[in-house]
Formats: sequence, C-alpha cells, structure tokens
Amino acid sequence: MSYFHATFADRIDSILENGLSAGYKQNFDYAEPGVYLCTSAEIAVGFLLEHVIDNHFDFASPAEARESFRVIVVDRSRLDERLLALDPQLGPPFGSEQSTCWIYRGKIDVRGMPILTVDDIFIERAS
Repeated sequence: MSYFHATFADRIDSILENGLSAGYKQNFDYAEPGVYLCTSAEIAVGFLLEHVIDNHFDFASPAEARESFRVIVVDRSRLDERLLALDPQLGPPFGSEQSTCWIYRGKIDVRGMPILTVDDIFIERAS
C-alpha cells in the first residue's frame, strides 16, 4: 500500500536530502506537527490546493500553480507503524480505519520513491 504527500517542486531537493520530517514546515497553522499523508494522490493535491488558496499564493496563473505541485509516493514499508495515526484534524467519517488521511510523527526517507506531477495523476487516471 502507498501513501501520498503533496508538496511544492522547489522543496523536493531538500526533502530528498533530509527526508519528510514532522514539524519542518506545516502548511496549515492549526495543524499539529507531523507529516500528513493520504491514501489518494488526488486528495493530497486537494489539500495542497487548499493551502495555496487560503494563503493567497502569488502564482501568475492556475497553470503555474499546478506545475509547481508534486506528489511523493510513500511506500508503507518506509513507515514505522507506531508513528502513524489517523489525521486528528478530521472527524468521522474520515477519522476511522477507512480514513484516507493520516499523520506520521517521524521522519520518512523518500529517496528512490516516485515523484508525480499533477498531470501524472489526473491525466493518467482520465485515460
């Protein structure tokens, strides 16, 4: 099983060098420190899009914003299951064992993991 973490293209080099790490930089002020993961790449992109809208990013166009999005595929084998929990920001029905949103309270080595663009996710799914 894979999880997905959305971020910006300009953060990829640092993430590959240092790993995804709890508390490094949270996209939402109210979010508790952790690495937020989704079981759907589309949902991960949705959260990043929400962050862009809420914070009035200065992209020249929607296409420029889309081009800056990346989704890191995180294989479950990279995780210590003891550090993985349901996303505390989401209540039922999301806060259940069928949840699509999770928080990881540790560091994840993502070297060698696939990194997707928005087009990889949505165009592939549409065809």
